[in-house]
Amino acid sequence: MGYRKPKPELQAVLKAASHLGETPVWDVERGVLWWIDVYKPTINRFDPRDGGNGEIALDQSVHAIGLRRNGCIVASLEHGFGFVDATSGQIEIICNPLGDAAVKFNDGKCDRHGRFWSGSMANDWVSPIGSLYRLDPDRSARTLDTGFKLSNGMGWSPDDRRMYFTDFGRSTVFVYDYDAASGAIGGRQPLVVIPEAEGRPDGMAVDEEGCLWVVLWDGWAIARFDPAGRLIGKVSLPVQRPTSCAFGGSNLSTLYVTSATMQLSAKDLSLQPLAGSLFAIESGTRGLPEGRFGT
Repeated sequence: MGYRKPKPELQAVLKAASHLGETPVWDVERGVLWWIDVYKPTINRFDPRDGGNGEIALDQSVHAIGLRRNGCIVASLEHGFGFVDATSGQIEIICNPLGDAAVKFNDGKCDRHGRFWSGSMANDWVSPIGSLYRLDPDRSARTLDTGFKLSNGMGWSPDDRRMYFTDFGRSTVFVYDYDAASGAIGGRQPLVVIPEAEGRPDGMAVDEEGCLWVVLWDGWAIARFDPAGRLIGKVSLPVQRPTSCAFGGSNLSTLYVTSATMQLSAKDLSLQPLAGSLFAIESGTRGLPEGRFGT
């Protein structure tokens, strides 16, 4: 008989009942997981060593976070890109590429070259007026692509030649050619299209084998696709609305998954008491270290 990879183990590590838990980020230096509750709004610091979770209250909604090289946090916020003090929650807005458009930020991540990326979504969730932005270390923001309904998860291939970006509104994960030196992208092509019956693609993480772990909102699962976009695995979850994921732990083999209670009825919640919790999956593979913003 051939070797059969063991089934991933799943555990609810924090029963948070978050409204919209999002953008987990593993902090290698501190050995903790940062994550957000978008509209509460809070930035959270989960320590897997003791199961403790500290909340940093903010005065505006937070839509995505990344780590800075100086130990603080970069974020896409209600009023623009900004820096957040990880102790006090004090915010410094540095620019706002959204302007007066009827959009807001949604999801984001740092690449491995000091840049922070975040997309936007239409306030009505359906108009194709969202964009993909890049915040550079010099604090300038650039629009890289447009025409999205609801921007979502992103990631980069291990060789830094491809960037992945999700339009939740079209149930599609796109792939771009990516120039790591300049941060330029081009040649957008659809890579994965999720059938409606299987949920919508939300956040994602890329493992060291170049495979994409895509969280399925309303799909009760997280799916794994190879670099060609072929489905090669799926892990069922006890919640309807998982939101995002990130590799962490001492060897980056634990896949942390956030989730939401957003727009679930009382009946829905009674059937999924772990909705809004933070989960950990022993994935059987390893992730890549998170990038940090700055030079």
